[in-house]
Amino acid sequence: MASIGVHPLVLLNIADHSARSAVQAAAPARRVGVVFGTQVGRQVEICASSDMALRDDDDDAAIDHDDLRDVIELHKAVYASHEVLGWYTFSSTDAPPGDDAWAIQDEITAYNESPLLLHLQTQGADPAGRLLLHVYTAGTRDKKPTFISAPYTIVTDDAERLSVDFLANEPGRGGANALAAHLRSLAKSVSLMSERADALVAYLERAAGGGGADADTVRAIRSVCAALPVVRQSPLFDAAFLKELNDALLVNELATITQTCLSVQQLADKCRLAFDEGHEPRSKRGKFL
Repeated sequence: MASIGVHPLVLLNIADHSARSAVQAAAPARRVGVVFGTQVGRQVEICASSDMALRDDDDDAAIDHDDLRDVIELHKAVYASHEVLGWYTFSSTDAPPGDDAWAIQDEITAYNESPLLLHLQTQGADPAGRLLLHVYTAGTRDKKPTFISAPYTIVTDDAERLSVDFLANEPGRGGANALAAHLRSLAKSVSLMSERADALVAYLERAAGGGGADADTVRAIRSVCAALPVVRQSPLFDAAFLKELNDALLVNELATITQTCLSVQQLADKCRLAFDEGHEPRSKRGKFL
């Protein structure tokens, strides 16, 4: 069975489509969309989605292929590596797709031989706290075509992870402390970085102790190192670094001079108070006065 990954952007798009349909009085009975992504071998990633228009037929729901081809063309102009992976729908219940879904499923096969179907439940909550999203593949059971539920995972890249984290921790209008939300986000980032650093140190110690090197881990480390900018023996980096260093040293020197001037001013005030004109120095007035 293929490994299916769903990006958060797809969930947000489907939820937005559901919200817009709920406030539209003339919304069609069936609301559907097309999903895009990549497929490499048995690795499938659903990365994006878009609304899909239906023709005004009284019989069965039918796709407006002219509109769909325009949507696909515009999407591939931005994401050339993406392809149509299937379609999505949503409803207020968790009931599996019925026989009426096969009309759209059959038409989507013109763009993908084995299209996936994503179904999002827009109301209710799962007792176990699971996401109310189901992914189906077309199959047969008792010699009858049926939709078979397929396992999936939520996958994210760095941009999506930051966006979702920002939305989840965005302070509301009820007087929430923005600083506290920022510090929580910062603490999560530091904790995640610490965990990854500990895992890397543990791997290096194990490899140095003769435990053997894992090829996948070595390739992952090499790809990360290759993505980092090369700063060694770079005149531009050296010049920028020296400029920043000199600025920091200058600020520190100015702070020291300011502190010294303040100390001198305080000493002068004490001397002026002790040796003010018209007053006898304290040493001449007696030892205990």
